[in-house]
Amino acid sequence: MITDETDQEASLDSTLEVPQDLRDRTATILQKLQSTGDGDEFYLEVVHDLVTLCDATQLILYAVDRERRAFYVKLAWEPCTGRWAEPVPITQDNILGYCALHGKVLNVADAYEATAWAAISTRLHFDPAWDEQSAWRTQQLLAIPMLIERKYLMGVVLLINKRTSDRFTAVEADCARAVAAALVVHLRNKHRVGYPTAGTLRASS
Repeated sequence: MITDETDQEASLDSTLEVPQDLRDRTATILQKLQSTGDGDEFYLEVVHDLVTLCDATQLILYAVDRERRAFYVKLAWEPCTGRWAEPVPITQDNILGYCALHGKVLNVADAYEATAWAAISTRLHFDPAWDEQSAWRTQQLLAIPMLIERKYLMGVVLLINKRTSDRFTAVEADCARAVAAALVVHLRNKHRVGYPTAGTLRASS
């Protein structure tokens, strides 16, 4: 079962003071995901909207391969190279797996700062090898689980590197969470057969 579950409803946290501009832009994306849009061009448009909303440099959408019990890259905003493009096992000792299995949004200001990961779990750390063959050096990370009914794992949305500040804000994380929740519902409704390629995977600890 998932522990520390994150509310996956496509709505903003009412306890946060969300600037009207961000609220309006998030609402526009959510409305778009209620449409009949489909296909790579439509999803890349949504990905671009989310990258812009969070002022990020890169976004990678990882989907689940149930048979291999691993994540694979479904969509990426910029070219995804090196280890970022490889399958990632769904285990609690890597960032994507921990995020998904705990249903927990991870927001880290400096991926190379060991104490940032230790504050989340002693099992987590960032391996510099992830950056060795990539087109960027990872700094900020925002990982958001994509869950159906808060228990069936569909994937993880990973935002990398802020453009104009030193971390993703709590408001940006909440906006991204709401969009990810709406996106996974849209994908499920549009692709009841075939998305993710190997079907859904029940998250477990």
